[in-house]
Amino acid sequence: MKFKFTCELCKKEVKQGEKFTLDIFEKDTDITSGGIECIEAMCFSCKSKIVKKIDGLNK
Repeated sequence: MKFKFTCELCKKEVKQGEKFTLDIFEKDTDITSGGIECIEAMCFSCKSKIVKKIDGLNK
């Protein structure tokens, strides 16, 4: 979906773009996990930065 929104990370107003979401979970035990962070409205630029950082950590 493409529409106007404000990015929750950089606080920039996106006039026309795709909205991405991010859910971060921490594993409490082998059976349970708890939610730490949930971002409902993220712009493409912030999403790309997070993906790049995760890819860098995996190397």
